[in-house]
Amino acid sequence: MSKTALDLDQANYPDLDAVADYARLVFVMYVRHLAVITGRATGLSILELGPGIDLGAQILLAEMGNEVTVAEPYLVPWNARFHPPAYRSLATMVGGSPALEQAAESGDVGGHLVRRIAESAENLSSLKDEQFDIVISTAVLEHVRDIGKVCAELKRVTKRCGYNSHQVDLRYHRSFDRPLDHFLMSDGEWIANAIANNFELGTRMRASEFIKIFNQHGLMTVKNQVNARPTPEYLAEVLPQIRSAGHSYSNWSEEDFRITGMRLVTQKL
Repeated sequence: MSKTALDLDQANYPDLDAVADYARLVFVMYVRHLAVITGRATGLSILELGPGIDLGAQILLAEMGNEVTVAEPYLVPWNARFHPPAYRSLATMVGGSPALEQAAESGDVGGHLVRRIAESAENLSSLKDEQFDIVISTAVLEHVRDIGKVCAELKRVTKRCGYNSHQVDLRYHRSFDRPLDHFLMSDGEWIANAIANNFELGTRMRASEFIKIFNQHGLMTVKNQVNARPTPEYLAEVLPQIRSAGHSYSNWSEEDFRITGMRLVTQKL
């Protein structure tokens, strides 16, 4: 298991003020994003997949009057040297938050407002049908084993006319500066590497494939915002190598290779 901020000594912890400021930025982004997609940022039932090592932003969303649930296969344990100071720092940054102060004292990563479930995106069995107004994730779906199963579950738990909003990182995670280098492997080499690294290296699926699978499961595209692209110089270098690699993506659309990050927004009709 790779180390995280929660299993390092205090001396090696990240800057907790920086952790709090990142949570603040996530919270601000979510509020704006929810308002644009749904027309409001309060009174929503929200599911987030794979939220990370602290739930400061999610606690603030719940404090606004949203019902927030988070799901991940392995729940992050409470760490008394990490969560309390991070939550208190965030509370100060946002001008005060009783919910964050309570969470800092609670011994519960989600405080009393955020529901946490230890389930993968492929099997959200404890969640009811049509439970959520919106499902969100950031840099999660490129790590799932079966995106078809994920989309089936997302459709099931999303309310009719509800939304999904997912930031998908399509880069090769071993080298963000060379985001398409995983296409230089054969199909067999890639699959072996992906399994050996527990799907932490990202995905070879391209933007059009994610969109197609979401749409096939009744989650229809509202907006696809491309927010990362390879440099033209790198693409010019690597694309001929991909074309000559002789695998299932060798003849793939160049336009798909020009997309290495996107925010996909869909609606259940």
